[in-house]
Amino acid sequence: MQSAARPLPERTRGFDRRGAQLIGISVDSIYSHGGWAAVRGIEFPLLADFHPKGAVARAYNVWREEDGFSERTLYVIDPDGVIRYAHVSPFLHYVPDIYELFAAIDAANASTSDAEGRDGAAAMSTGKARELAPVA
Repeated sequence: MQSAARPLPERTRGFDRRGAQLIGISVDSIYSHGGWAAVRGIEFPLLADFHPKGAVARAYNVWREEDGFSERTLYVIDPDGVIRYAHVSPFLHYVPDIYELFAAIDAANASTSDAEGRDGAAAMSTGKARELAPVA
């Protein structure tokens, strides 16, 4: 299984070909991210949800109050800011198949181009995505 944190270069290019930007975000500090990226060879941006800790995780309903961390979650967000795909990992090191993510990006790109004149908010495709939508 391919780790989400260490995508193979050809798989990373799959995001580029689809016009998608791959980023990571966690409640760790930028200093922790720098060390982790250096050790793991991470080449995509890592954002720190550090202060106030977990603000972004709370906004997306994936904050775990009991231990002060967030769920491992993957989103595909279209250019209009609509969540088109959401995956909360059931296990620490589990990530969905890379081709499932590519299919979600392709569907988001198609939905965005097909949604001219339609309400984009209705395009969230799964109940889980609705639950994980940002809290206003």
